Amino acid sequence: MILPQTNLFNQSDLLIAFGTKQDGLFGRRSSAIDKAEKNNRLDFYQQLGIDSARVIEMMPNHFSRVKIISGMDDSIGNFDALATDIENLYFSLATADCVPLVLYESTKRIVVLAHIGWRGVVFGLPQKIVKKIIKEFILDPKSIRVYLGPSVEMACYRQKGFKGIIKALLFFLSGNRLAFNYYRSAFRFDLNAGIINQLTIRGLKIENMEINGGCTVCQTTIFPSNFREKKTRKTSLITVVGLKNKSFL
Repeated sequence: MILPQTNLFNQSDLLIAFGTKQDGLFGRRSSAIDKAEKNNRLDFYQQLGIDSARVIEMMPNHFSRVKIISGMDDSIGNFDALATDIENLYFSLATADCVPLVLYESTKRIVVLAHIGWRGVVFGLPQKIVKKIIKEFILDPKSIRVYLGPSVEMACYRQKGFKGIIKALLFFLSGNRLAFNYYRSAFRFDLNAGIINQLTIRGLKIENMEINGGCTVCQTTIFPSNFREKKTRKTSLITVVGLKNKSFL
């Protein structure tokens, strides 16, 4: 299990945790897991001290959609970002190279969990999230804290040939010019840089951001990776985020 290490996210009323390969097999995606994988997820939630009945398992689809959740009975559909101000409600997200992005505002107690891949960067999902929660909850962007979980690092996110050219062109045309470069006959892409750039454009402060730094491709014993394992991948990194019930703290 991985937890944030700095005081930015060392908050008694906030839960952020990452389940790795060392915590068991969690399945490739939330929509298709077997009984053993489901039990592993339930065990992980129990380790965190949360009721699995209060967990919403996200099913992102790279369409860069954002939804505000007001209760467990909300229909979550296929959204890449969920936000809430409800206590004792938790989001669970399965990833394997994309960035699990957490936003947190402590005064009004707002938490967001988002799935950001290259499409999310190109389609401006980080900016869409900030715009949505500022409008919905009347927030000061300077008070929003950001945590970027384990994902593929730029040194390992290399693509050659036609696919690399097309992706680089999409990054360039969408204004994400700082999030890629060309090095040793391949394009390299930096999801974290693209996310951070979009968040600072929306007024968030760089000093309120923390990057986990774990690379899902390099750290083979800890993280699953689509880049490394492709069709043989059996599990995912599980990110769990939520607001604890303050009255019991």
